[in-house]
Amino acid sequence: MEKKKTYRINAVTKIALLIAAFWTMADMFVVTPLLETIAGVYPDASGLLINLCYCLSQGTVILGSVFVSFMSTRMPKKNMMLLGGLLIFVFGGFGGVVPGLPLMLLFRGIEGFGAGVCITLIPTLINELFEEEKERNTLIGVQAAVGCVCGALVASLSGYIAETFGWEYSYFLYFFSAVILLLILVGVPKTPKEEAVPKEEASKLNKASWGIFV
Repeated sequence: MEKKKTYRINAVTKIALLIAAFWTMADMFVVTPLLETIAGVYPDASGLLINLCYCLSQGTVILGSVFVSFMSTRMPKKNMMLLGGLLIFVFGGFGGVVPGLPLMLLFRGIEGFGAGVCITLIPTLINELFEEEKERNTLIGVQAAVGCVCGALVASLSGYIAETFGWEYSYFLYFFSAVILLLILVGVPKTPKEEAVPKEEASKLNKASWGIFV
């Protein structure tokens, strides 16, 4: 049995992966308090388009997850996490100040893609970096709790900023991603790319998966 590689872990590593829970919740809770206001700003827009301001990113989260699966043999997980976080920072943070609803939805979709990348990688990195099962389970539990706290704080701050300064500035909450990106860059070690599955074995796995599905 191949021995699992040991990585140099420190407090920054744990903090980075824990507060990355912000990405799992910000995608939903930044925009939720703003939907009624956005509907007032764009009175000619259909209810479907307004709802897409929230739910479009939920769809592109899935695409982000598929991207991680496809790129896992081509790009280290840390690099993918940095890429996803950068997309959240740029397209989430500036999503409220772009002109027009169509462009806002485009930014929203790209932000959701980045969120999907990060949401998929967080538990994967925790599992890969931490050898002890008890420590892994503890971190995953604490990370979920941090996510719940982040969701409540983000929703409250988003509503407050919208009332005090304007709804478009609530999107600036995504700029907190810069802190997470810095911590990941400094504290999270780079893990190797996944080994490619041989074509014959992949074909067997696909057939087995379809058999289970059917």
